[in-house]
Amino acid sequence: MLSLTGLDLRDPVTGQSAINTEKNEKDYHGILFKANYTWMRPIGFSWETQYALLYKDLDDKKVVGSDGVLTSEGEEAYLQTMDVNLWYTLDIGGGLKLGVDLRGGFNRSNQNYYDGMQTLTLADDVFLHAYYDYNLYRIRPNISYRLATYPLTLSLSYSYQKTLYRERKAQNPDGTYKDDNQRDWEHTFTFGLQYDFNRNWSVLGHYEHITADSNNEDERVYRYDYTINNFSVGVAFRY
Repeated sequence: MLSLTGLDLRDPVTGQSAINTEKNEKDYHGILFKANYTWMRPIGFSWETQYALLYKDLDDKKVVGSDGVLTSEGEEAYLQTMDVNLWYTLDIGGGLKLGVDLRGGFNRSNQNYYDGMQTLTLADDVFLHAYYDYNLYRIRPNISYRLATYPLTLSLSYSYQKTLYRERKAQNPDGTYKDDNQRDWEHTFTFGLQYDFNRNWSVLGHYEHITADSNNEDERVYRYDYTINNFSVGVAFRY
């Protein structure tokens, strides 16, 4: 008879159970609720607001226990966001619009994380409760201008976003944990052009520059500090 008593059957890298593994850990059933209100004027002050709630019930993903073993409890998550967009339109040329977009949100999940520290010993393992819980804040000032004598619209925006993890600790380059919780920042600069051939057809050009920073310095698996440049062109049809 083969006995498993006294054997450590956790994955040596993640530290999680190697027995009770999930087959469809990304699959989920979700419920999305949205409510919004818009008050718009062609000239002057306008605003809109939207609240969104996304509930996710993962089909086969189990919650990690404090001992690194998967429990019988299924993973659930709630993502809530609140957007408020404000803008003022001036009757200058073809139209000048000054605006600011605000977003606040938070994610709550019952999922934890057990870090095996990529070693076989259990002494250095770390358990992080509520690993995916975070609060999110974003502000995005923007401006657009339509030329009076030419069917061309120029737009410019800058976005600053901050994500604060409630219980996830930031890490040093060697993977050891800091005392501070992880914090991520994202700066996004966009520039756009739109040329209208007529009331229905337009051609679009868009440039986006994204810079991301984090106090998490462990980039052995994921990159937290990076820069992205996106360029796109397209055609739009309105009816």
